[in-house]
Amino acid sequence: MFRFSSTLCSLCIFSRYRVLQFPMEDAGTLSFPHLKQLTLKRVGISESSLHGMLSRCPVLESLLLCCNAGHRRLRIRSPTLRSLGVSNGNRTTPGELEEVDIEDSPLLEKLIPRNVGCPMVIRVLQAPKLKVLGYLKDQYISTFQLGTLVCQKMMPVTLSTVVRTVKTLALSISSNLDLVIGLLKCFPCVEKLYIELRFPHELYTQHNFKNEQCYDQLECLDLHLKRLVLTRYTGIESEVNVAKFFVVNARVLEHMTIVGCYDRQEWIDNQRKKLHLETRSSHSAEFDIKIDYGSPGFVHIRHIHDLVTDDPFDMSVCRCYEDPIDNLGV
Repeated sequence: MFRFSSTLCSLCIFSRYRVLQFPMEDAGTLSFPHLKQLTLKRVGISESSLHGMLSRCPVLESLLLCCNAGHRRLRIRSPTLRSLGVSNGNRTTPGELEEVDIEDSPLLEKLIPRNVGCPMVIRVLQAPKLKVLGYLKDQYISTFQLGTLVCQKMMPVTLSTVVRTVKTLALSISSNLDLVIGLLKCFPCVEKLYIELRFPHELYTQHNFKNEQCYDQLECLDLHLKRLVLTRYTGIESEVNVAKFFVVNARVLEHMTIVGCYDRQEWIDNQRKKLHLETRSSHSAEFDIKIDYGSPGFVHIRHIHDLVTDDPFDMSVCRCYEDPIDNLGV
């Protein structure tokens, strides 16, 4: 099966319906001296075998591990890795990924938790070049650590820590302004922000309408944020509050897109009225409201392995819908 492993530059192993067991007899002996791109999707492989395999990929640049089984922890120490995507499905398969520890990855530019569907802990100790991050889900990422920055359910615990390398950030969160503001403080240099709005927990709907007014001392909104995309927008009060917050406070915003769920012109016109665009801080900003019933926080496999494109979340230019691997579940 792997007789050409010594010459492979790209390798994709995936199963359509059930977990494909990685051959144990090969796991300890395979070497991939030229492999730059690796995808494992719905593959059963033990933790020791996986780490042994990765240790024998000395020039690996992009890695995607999606809905695999047999290992609960991923440990990354790679001097060459530039892009990493991880997913753990919805815990229908025993032994799915629960912890990701990036101990040392000096060239890592993209970290993409892709369709995380059950609890996961992500720790990044050393990734000084990280500039693309997301989708970060407050529902399932119980702990997120980046250097000395620590978040619990994506709410920052250490507000004194800032990460200036991240330029593109994607979130999948309830419409909680306190959480959004906290993360913008931690990532002050974000230029492109994607927020997938999930139906809010009742805790968030009972308050949190206090912050739509001008909010001072947010470097991200004053100097950097140029593009904002809100998806799965239904127009409930807490979501309108989040959108208005950016309208009022994003001073250098160039383009804001709201992707809604209701294909009625009356609804679209009503949402524009609710945003009070005449109060916008950036008078040159463009505002669009589009309709898309299927706009989840999703990143296609090709974008994870694409080391040239710096924005894997921009679905407006994506042409990957017919990718046979992407269409095999999550």
